[in-house]
Amino acid sequence: MKKIIYFCIICLLSVSFSFANKLNENKGKKENKNKNQKVEETIVVTCDIKQEKVFKAEKSVNYIDFKDLKLTAPSSLSNVFERTAGVTSSSTGNSSVRPVVRGLYDERVLMMVNGIRQEEQFGGGNHTYSIAPEFINSVSVLKGSSSVTFGSDAIGGVINMFLNGYGEDRIPSNFFSAFYQTATNGNKQHFFYSKNFNDLSVYFEGLNKDMGNITTPDGTLRNSYAKGYFYNTGLNYSKDKWSYKLNFYGMQADLGIPVNPVAIDMGFKNNEYKRMQGEIDYSPSVSNWTGVKIIFANQFKHRHMYMELPYNNQFSRVNEIFLNKTSRNVRIFSDFLFGSNLLTVGFDGFREEAWSYKRKGLKSLETSEYNPQTIPGVIPPSKRYGWGIFAREEHDFNEKLSGFLAARYDWIKADAKDNSDYYYSGVTDTDKKSNFSTGFLYQLTNNQVFYLNAGTSFRSPSLLERFFYGAHQDSVNIGNPHLNPERGKSVDLGYRFKREKVDFSIGVFRTAIDNFIELANTGEIDSNSGLEIWKWLNLSKVVLKGGEFEVHYHFTDSLSYKINLSYVIAKDVHTDSYLYEIPPVIINNILDYSGERDGIKYNFKFVAHSECRQDRVAQFEKPTPGFTVYNFYSDFMFSKHLRFNLSVTNITDKSYHSHLSRIRYMNEGMGRSFNFELSYVF
Repeated sequence: MKKIIYFCIICLLSVSFSFANKLNENKGKKENKNKNQKVEETIVVTCDIKQEKVFKAEKSVNYIDFKDLKLTAPSSLSNVFERTAGVTSSSTGNSSVRPVVRGLYDERVLMMVNGIRQEEQFGGGNHTYSIAPEFINSVSVLKGSSSVTFGSDAIGGVINMFLNGYGEDRIPSNFFSAFYQTATNGNKQHFFYSKNFNDLSVYFEGLNKDMGNITTPDGTLRNSYAKGYFYNTGLNYSKDKWSYKLNFYGMQADLGIPVNPVAIDMGFKNNEYKRMQGEIDYSPSVSNWTGVKIIFANQFKHRHMYMELPYNNQFSRVNEIFLNKTSRNVRIFSDFLFGSNLLTVGFDGFREEAWSYKRKGLKSLETSEYNPQTIPGVIPPSKRYGWGIFAREEHDFNEKLSGFLAARYDWIKADAKDNSDYYYSGVTDTDKKSNFSTGFLYQLTNNQVFYLNAGTSFRSPSLLERFFYGAHQDSVNIGNPHLNPERGKSVDLGYRFKREKVDFSIGVFRTAIDNFIELANTGEIDSNSGLEIWKWLNLSKVVLKGGEFEVHYHFTDSLSYKINLSYVIAKDVHTDSYLYEIPPVIINNILDYSGERDGIKYNFKFVAHSECRQDRVAQFEKPTPGFTVYNFYSDFMFSKHLRFNLSVTNITDKSYHSHLSRIRYMNEGMGRSFNFELSYVF
């Protein structure tokens, strides 16, 4: 109760401070256009970043635009992030990808789609394989703790992916495309169509993909296929002071998981995901109230893990895990402008439910006959729900210095009813926490800015971390229903420099997390399955520190060169040992060239992606050698209607293994691949 009172006091002080400054302002000093510009700069509340806003952002941010995504034609989410400083991914093949921000991943990085939480919390991590990278129009990244604005799961940062069509400014030209990739003998068919009716626009998007097993320099990576269909459809409507968005997204696919080299077949079969999302924006003609935004979503995920292993000459052994999850989310925030002060207040809430069952049995190798036995699953029927309220006040002290103060209160409850069929049940736990943050942006000159942020953060354990018990792919994972929530403190500072030909940025950070939740290898073997036993546990305290820098030099309007570097080190303070799955030093060298000749528009990109040796490893974790992979991308627009993409990835056919890959029995990196995409634009 005291924390709630403190939170209310902070909010009242913010409002009082805003009104006090309002009384001292000349009412005619601020024009409406300045008010709108101020509101547009609240990217740390919306996580909706535009490239022109990055320079004066008060946090470390990145923006990946539609042009870059169209040129590189990503087939995996890992391709989306691999050139971004401070962002990488942990993957199990092309389909199962866990984004990593400054060494933190899974439920510590809040994944959002169109401005609201994407629910992908399952055994083994936050895989985010339900989102087709082909549908992504732009990506906004907030690096560093964002818990005060976005709540639990944003302790490491936020990645917000906006889909094609969601908003009038994200509607591409209508097109139909066909894609072929040599390294997987894979093909895709993709279309987008939109139509305007005065104030209303509707859009339809579909994708069918049939990607085979990945070919590497060391052989075929078994069970690395991806086959299925995806759809994205919706509408946008604007009238006077109101605007509405409605989006429906879904997928059904078979996605291979290549972690077991002897598996006959292993992957997610007939996986389904459905999402309905809506957004309401109201912009009144009021001097101080700039508007309110309401975003809501309902999501359903059916996950079917299928594992078929050799048994004898007549039968194979099949294990299936069915895990279903539903979630409902809402986010509401509103802005109030008082002179040079912007006050944002907001509320968000969620409710998620999970249930599971398993099937196992012997399958005839001759007839494929299979009569499975149904048994209890890996998690009891359980639910988690919660809400949070926040207030954030921004103030321009003068033309050079601005700052903010923010506060938040969260309440989250997890509940698993008594059920004797499951290992964990009859458990209820509640987490609640107040968090605060503050920061400053100082404009040294028109071309130089310095920013500093500090604050606290919070993460409540997920349902899987609390209640999971059983085999998962290549290990037996055991949850802990009595895990303590993570509590963090972070400092983030940086400098940006911008001139006509050069952009430079550097940022450093330090994040300390108490009660850090880790899925750790115990070194023990499960007697029934023969698999290693991994357990979720609280570490007393961990510290992550590091930084990124980036230089972008424009030789001409057509030719530019970019280099960026990311570094992070993470240790358990109590044992002075390194954490699992921390990325090595990563360096990207990128050369871009664009132009037009004889009516043909063209873009070229050459990338050298380097990952250094990682020998700062946890117990039972192996060091990984470094490598460099060279990729080339090109895009040609021959006319108004014909577009052609050609790329060559891993040009030198390098055999390599990423330290963050969960495939450890071979070098899993895709070999040289020629990729072709032909599009008809209309």
